[in-house]
Amino acid sequence: MLRRLVLPALFASALSVPTLAGELGTQREFRNWLASCDNVRSCQAVSLKPDSDDTAWVLRLQRDGTASAPVQLSILPTDGEPGPGTRLVIAHAGRPIATLAVGRGMAIVDEVLVIQDRAAIQAVLSAARTAESLDLRFDPAIPADKPVQTISLAGISAALLWIDEQQQRVGTTTALVRPGSRPASAVPAPPALPPAPPERSQPAGSSKPVSDAARQAMEQHSQSYCERDDRSPDTEGATAIPLGGTLLLASVRCFSGAYNFSRAFFLLEDGPQPVIRPALFPRPHRDATPDDPQSPDNVLTNGEPDEVSAAVSYYAKGRGLGDCGDLGTWQWDGRAFQPIVYRRMPVCRGIPAYHWPLLYRTR
Repeated sequence: MLRRLVLPALFASALSVPTLAGELGTQREFRNWLASCDNVRSCQAVSLKPDSDDTAWVLRLQRDGTASAPVQLSILPTDGEPGPGTRLVIAHAGRPIATLAVGRGMAIVDEVLVIQDRAAIQAVLSAARTAESLDLRFDPAIPADKPVQTISLAGISAALLWIDEQQQRVGTTTALVRPGSRPASAVPAPPALPPAPPERSQPAGSSKPVSDAARQAMEQHSQSYCERDDRSPDTEGATAIPLGGTLLLASVRCFSGAYNFSRAFFLLEDGPQPVIRPALFPRPHRDATPDDPQSPDNVLTNGEPDEVSAAVSYYAKGRGLGDCGDLGTWQWDGRAFQPIVYRRMPVCRGIPAYHWPLLYRTR
């Protein structure tokens, strides 16, 4: 299992600790639902379709952290696309609770069906308290051989209660699961959306070569948490990106797989006696397991440093299909790498990356 390390005396003792403008967001799974809240308490709950059904659609409920924020309801297609003539009946226990059509209570926004009818949204929320499932009947059918899509509601009540707790709504008139008599004004205002660090701009081709001594120092530091692969030259680690002054961003190969390639990143001051320290990329905490260990914060999977802007992005796939994992971007602010955006989908259920829940964002 990967583990945190105490730096040897050979290396600099002070880590580059980022100053965050807010929390990094949080996420929990409740049976067939995944609930997520970002750093400004904007939350969402998404249904998790069965492993055996690649064509199932996904129901998503979203709500901002402000006291008066309404619940937003949308349906994410995973097979086929809704068209202008799409009609939808939402049913519970065989009885319709809402009938909608594109242009009449429902709209298509970026290929997503957005429910605009407030009565329909309230009917779904009411059903969520007692029902085991909802049926979505499309006309024309999407996909063509499956006119009815069933959404499991197992876990939705717990997911919505958790969201109420994160937004501190429990006991207020705005709570979805445990409302009370306290007014909406009792809900505290969410944190302000933090600004993104200004993007740097430096000429392309400004990378610097990394000395053998520096490379050996980084390999020595990372040997206890990286699986060294020396079958081919590490050409990517031959150069480093200038961060200002004498400081460089350098990396060494950490792990190679079928679709994931990770590297350990370091802040480097090169010279006869190079000084290194891990380049930290903060991410929301998650519990490590033997099958899914928590990597050190300086290890990124499929990381892509940008030589011009000094930003670093990554996209770690949970499996080759790319329907689970996490992705994010950090920007160097002159002292540390600060998060810009972070998305995570811990369950592999056919949801594409652009629909993964946001856990951190900036303005």
